[in-house]
Amino acid sequence: MEEWQQSTMNISHSNVTTVLSVQQQEKIMIIQITMATLSVLGAGSTFTAMVWRDQVTKPEMLPFFQLSMVDVLAAMGIILSCSLYISDVNDTINVCNITTTFATAFYMVSFALTITFALESLRQLKGNDQMDRLMSIAYAVSWAVILPYFAVAFLTDQWNTLSNGEECTKHNYQCLVIMHHIDDKCMGKDRAENRGRDTIKAYFLAVLISTFLSLTVLYLLIYKRVKEKNSEGGMVRQEQHTKAQYTRNRGILHCASFVVCWLPTLIIGFVTYSHSVSVTSRPVYSLYIMQAILSPSQGFMNSIIYGWSRATFHRALRLHVNVSPSRVPFANWRVRTTSIYHTFSDHEAESSDADFNANRAPLM
Repeated sequence: MEEWQQSTMNISHSNVTTVLSVQQQEKIMIIQITMATLSVLGAGSTFTAMVWRDQVTKPEMLPFFQLSMVDVLAAMGIILSCSLYISDVNDTINVCNITTTFATAFYMVSFALTITFALESLRQLKGNDQMDRLMSIAYAVSWAVILPYFAVAFLTDQWNTLSNGEECTKHNYQCLVIMHHIDDKCMGKDRAENRGRDTIKAYFLAVLISTFLSLTVLYLLIYKRVKEKNSEGGMVRQEQHTKAQYTRNRGILHCASFVVCWLPTLIIGFVTYSHSVSVTSRPVYSLYIMQAILSPSQGFMNSIIYGWSRATFHRALRLHVNVSPSRVPFANWRVRTTSIYHTFSDHEAESSDADFNANRAPLM
């Protein structure tokens, strides 16, 4: 009976393509290298600026500093894996196990750090030290999130064997950092291998979904807290209303940028669990292209949204001193109003560091 069911399954799925063609793989590889290089440049610029200006240890800069560092490491992992894909390195199965695992793990750390960034904004808004312990836990969890992933990835054989076929053997297929089909014919057929791959894939998707939900909740809390602070003095003035709108818009921007980067990956992750889906079909392959464009570009987008377009980032780096606003990258993207997030005037630019620290604003 069991053999009959297995044979029926094989017949019903005989027309399903579970591996991208060589041409499709090569296109994805080129796109991933290009976008990951942009991320190295973007995240590297903010990372270098914070180190150069000695702003690494400040509480309002620490989460973004770590986020920039992790974005660089993840993007470099993508570049290295894609380079190995077209290389003639011996024993690439083991090498690619390491590069793809570390690239994916660093992305999971970046997910957790975006949550930490939102928590730091909320902590500064509340203006008390009760969340200090929570922030310490948040930083620890941000890095500990990869431990279960590493445990499964390195304790199981992810790529013990590869099947024959041009799609599997022309290049080092296992080096592609993509969501693989559950019936990927290039993968080994050993059940232990399949369980290991399915487990780390499910864990990655769980962390991704948790980040979606956490960011939404935290930025709603931040918006609520801003409205509460504005109403504490009685009647809400137009300036206070503008502050709340700005907070809401920045929160939407932070959440939207994360969704844009990772929604195609999330969809592919679930779609490739289906035994009846062909990865070479136009809709699914289009998702792979979107994933190759958007996911590796996270570092570049973060460098703009969390860094160069944020007024507090420029102030912390003292880029506003003796610099025309037109010369500051993305300075014109800021809202042209005075807000709790410091769209600074020339008078404010001359204030002392003591005044700045005494009236420190949230990160957004």
